[in-house]
Amino acid sequence: MARGRRRSFIRRWYDAGLRSRDPYDRFFCFWIALVAAAQRRRTLTGIPFREIYADREKVLEYFEGNKSIIYDILLKNKDKMSFLASRKGARHGHPVLDTRSLRLRRVLSDFSAHYNQGVPLPDDALVEAVAEIINKIRINLFQGMEREDLELLERVTPLLQEILGRCEFAETRE
Repeated sequence: MARGRRRSFIRRWYDAGLRSRDPYDRFFCFWIALVAAAQRRRTLTGIPFREIYADREKVLEYFEGNKSIIYDILLKNKDKMSFLASRKGARHGHPVLDTRSLRLRRVLSDFSAHYNQGVPLPDDALVEAVAEIINKIRINLFQGMEREDLELLERVTPLLQEILGRCEFAETRE
């Protein structure tokens, strides 16, 4: 996809997310815009395209490449971060979200401990944790979210919207 067309593709999905009132549709519109933005960033920075490259890896790279902007957004959204940190998975009670991955459980536990107990966590680890949370929500949506997860979706989607808005469409970038 040509660079200009990819930007308009990102914009169309972002705008569709802004218009939608359905929480699932909103999240997925922003998710599609995020993955396209992540691939666009890879193209602009000269990272070669690999067909097998997972969306999760693209999103993690995108968050890493925009970490100062995203960290600023996290600081401004302490209420959403506190909500996420105090949340437990609906089925197994893991911090934030249930997951089988021990590595992801550690990331989410550290994130939770940072906000709930004031345990220091580097800025890049906080940004990575939010990228992982957004990715895990996307996975859970495909597998069927629990009713309790709707509030999670409603809290995280505006955060995703703000990240995309600032990283992709802000007139001035930091």
